[in-house]
Amino acid sequence: MKFLGILAIFFFSQAYSEENSFTDSQCLNANYQTKIVHKGKPFGLFKNILEIKKEQCQIIIDQQTMKVLNNHWSIDVCRHPVHIKVGSDGVDVLKRESDCKKPTKSEAEFCSQMEEILRVIQDDGLIFADGEKEKMDSDHGKVYCTYLILQTYLQKGTVLNRFYDYEQVLPRFENNFKKAVVVPKPSVVPVPSH
Repeated sequence: MKFLGILAIFFFSQAYSEENSFTDSQCLNANYQTKIVHKGKPFGLFKNILEIKKEQCQIIIDQQTMKVLNNHWSIDVCRHPVHIKVGSDGVDVLKRESDCKKPTKSEAEFCSQMEEILRVIQDDGLIFADGEKEKMDSDHGKVYCTYLILQTYLQKGTVLNRFYDYEQVLPRFENNFKKAVVVPKPSVVPVPSH
């Protein structure tokens, strides 16, 4: 009986989270803009600013730290080959050639920029954004959507298509959780001593 209760709670929580969370296709097709501002180093004297603009497949990320250090990345997640455009004046194009586990000299710059983009989104976006990650109308939801898409495109090397109906393509924790199986613990019955 206890097992059935646990199982019912598990399925109810899954249904509730799926109803109130955006789908992979909704994330990919969304258009949004968000700006996350927080106090940075040293001593909170300067503001770190992260701006993300997403128009369907095109994602533009601008980061400003200490009012002088700026990063600008432009990534079209529906375009072959997998690549990152770096800079706003003179643009460098960095192509993905492998999974970055053991990058060659020519791949090192792409891998380094990919790691930097994902770090910036985590440290300046996911940690400081307001709202819930499951809600596309919150800043946290927009940053989370961006993070999932960039993991899929840059890390996995999957070129996306707005006209596909994706399900469980983006690497969410919930997707892994759905595959989990609840196994009841065997109940221990005391053996009467004689």
